[in-house]
Amino acid sequence: MSSQWNKERIPRGTNSPEPSTRIWGNHPMWKSNLIIALRVLGRNKTISLINIVGLSVAFAVAVLCLLFVRHETSFDAWHEKGDRIFAIYVELLDPDPGSSPNRSMIGYRLREDVRTKVAGIRELVSMKLGYGKVSYGDANFDESFLAVDPAFLTMFTLPLAAGDAATALDDPQSVVLSHETAQKYFGADVPAHAMLGEHIRLHTVEKDYSTSPPKETPIEVERTIAGVLAPLPGPSILRLKVLVPAVTAEALHFRGEDGLFVELEEGVAPTEVETRLEFLVSRNRLKLQPFAGAHIGPEIAGPANFGYGTV
Repeated sequence: MSSQWNKERIPRGTNSPEPSTRIWGNHPMWKSNLIIALRVLGRNKTISLINIVGLSVAFAVAVLCLLFVRHETSFDAWHEKGDRIFAIYVELLDPDPGSSPNRSMIGYRLREDVRTKVAGIRELVSMKLGYGKVSYGDANFDESFLAVDPAFLTMFTLPLAAGDAATALDDPQSVVLSHETAQKYFGADVPAHAMLGEHIRLHTVEKDYSTSPPKETPIEVERTIAGVLAPLPGPSILRLKVLVPAVTAEALHFRGEDGLFVELEEGVAPTEVETRLEFLVSRNRLKLQPFAGAHIGPEIAGPANFGYGTV
């Protein structure tokens, strides 16, 4: 009987109806499912609203978390030698209560011992932060300075829009400006090469702490722009506003010890260098902090702590 009924309903030589319309007539299957879903939502408006809002908020939070982590891990990711650059810091074996056990302050004598007595280090660069003002023409700007060794511009991947990275900081009277700082002083319409040779004045303060209150003596020096950095391809922990040669840090009265970064020879493991560093100090321990990912690394107090975060 069933076979005869099918033969009467479906003429010989014709195809059977499409699966999507066999049950639901002229409506495709997805339209029918959508209609059912809308009817269910309409009957349970409160519960449906709670579910939709909850899913939307959860999805938005997940996206924001992923974007945040991506941003935090993108700091200084473009440096070609980033996997071989490390900051040297002192791990205090008996730190003061409540203080960080890690210090990046490296004195001059220890810096020279690292340079001359530790094998496996290809290049060494010291950094020291300073603060003051910069004047150009009638304009004055509050500014931070970074005193660095000449090799700083070639150890780190910091291309220049104008000037020669290999020699820009050789002259003690020279300075190198970041792209943003140069535009702030000269305007966005002035090309970088036109800024070379221009003179700016740096203003700092010498403080004599032997008196109370400390006696302050203004320091003013003229410097020549020898380089302008190209825009950075991403965020950085390095404070690159105004770079000055490290040999002028004392004359500019940048106080405190140096932060020290080293570039290891290819194939040299950081654990090997840390073992060699142990012989330079007795009461504490010298360690290496990888520059790659330093932004989310452990907190280190001192000059090398240019900006750390936590994920």
